[in-house]
Amino acid sequence: MFFSCSAVVDITGRMGVSALYAEAGILVNSSLYTVTQIKGNATYSQGEILKFEVGVPEEPVQFVNVS
Repeated sequence: MFFSCSAVVDITGRMGVSALYAEAGILVNSSLYTVTQIKGNATYSQGEILKFEVGVPEEPVQFVNVS
């Protein structure tokens, strides 16, 4: 079995002042994302107990990305 889910929240904002010949302001861009996955296996043989094997992610998981 293999389950994978992901989510992203992206927030963008802009605030500025515009004059006759010039413009000034700031731009903010933030994102928050996560990816979660799990691999596993369950086996049962008659007369034995139920065995579970759960794998861990092979790559590092980054929870927050802000730019």
